[in-house]
Amino acid sequence: MQTLTDWPIMDVLKHWQRLKPVSHQPISIGLINQTFRIEAESGLFILQKLHPVFSPLVNEDIQAITNYLHSHDFLAPNLISTDSNEPCVREGADCWRMLSFIAGKTYHQIPALKHAFSAGMLLGRFHRLLIEWNYRYQSVRTLVHRTPTYLDTLERTLSHHKNSPYYAKASPIAHRLLTIARTLPDLWNLPLRHCHGDLKISNLLFNDSDEAICLIDLDTLGQMPWPIEMGDAFRSWCNPRGEDQANSQFDLDIYRASLDGYQSEVWEHWTSQERHALPMGIKMITLELCARFMTDIFEDCYFGWDSNRFESRQEHNWIRTLGQWTLFLDLEKKL
Repeated sequence: MQTLTDWPIMDVLKHWQRLKPVSHQPISIGLINQTFRIEAESGLFILQKLHPVFSPLVNEDIQAITNYLHSHDFLAPNLISTDSNEPCVREGADCWRMLSFIAGKTYHQIPALKHAFSAGMLLGRFHRLLIEWNYRYQSVRTLVHRTPTYLDTLERTLSHHKNSPYYAKASPIAHRLLTIARTLPDLWNLPLRHCHGDLKISNLLFNDSDEAICLIDLDTLGQMPWPIEMGDAFRSWCNPRGEDQANSQFDLDIYRASLDGYQSEVWEHWTSQERHALPMGIKMITLELCARFMTDIFEDCYFGWDSNRFESRQEHNWIRTLGQWTLFLDLEKKL
């Protein structure tokens, strides 16, 4: 825990003086935003510096969705306005926001089938509530999960980095990935649904009774086809080895338990075409993330990385690439 002497944290927290902040601690969750746990005389809070990929307008969307969820007794982190009643703080090119702290445990891998069932139930309830939500997003990220865009970026990046030490070992996988992915059907022809947009298992909070209680990281809210949303969830949940291992497998028991929990809350609302496309959604998102990790091997600028385990972001992204690629190969055998 660090006292409030670090710049720019100290300057940023001046905008929430009424909270009486005392100290802060970095939290190593998420691959994009920088997150800090703030201890204040008035309680615990979460301070985040948004990645530039997010518009400050995303905070208006978060306020809207959390107000809606709270009205239906669905737990969600509150956006804490500044002392001047602004949703966020702009410091130069950076955007900072404060959220309420929700106690709970996060996992990078699902520990047991009961966690999978509960996670599915929570997500099912979330989706059921959003069916009737009438809202127009202020912040729209048009290229989210547009797989062909990520494939084009990978292909272009490879052509510009043939002298990279990673090119020789990454390019054979890249060429196979590109060939396979370009044959997959376009799921964006399906209906657009309100979605979380980033349902990796670490974006769910669990209580001490192993019940999933809350979805966090709501920056990616938007509309997309349901199989893509679910594909992103099951890609993460059903990989018991996590994203930081070179060899991954798709766990069918976790998949079935998660789906059972989800179906207990909502299922018939989705069309038969959407339900039929679920396995394809999992495969597509797995290939998409593999392409994104591989692109960042060469661009070396986007995903966060663990300096305690890896010598560089490039090395970490190489392992992530292998993990998603082996996960896809296993998916091909099982779904």
